[in-house]
Amino acid sequence: MPIRFPEPLYQRLKEWSNEHNFPMAVVVRGLVERFLDEQQHRAA
Repeated sequence: MPIRFPEPLYQRLKEWSNEHNFPMAVVVRGLVERFLDEQQHRAA
């Protein structure tokens, strides 16, 4: 699933990922999972 980020946000994510040796996809996947888990807990 392609995701388009504004260029400044993309650069921030890319820099953070490189500094911490994480693939950008792993970071995004983790954030989406955390968001969905929080939303599920709020709905319960």
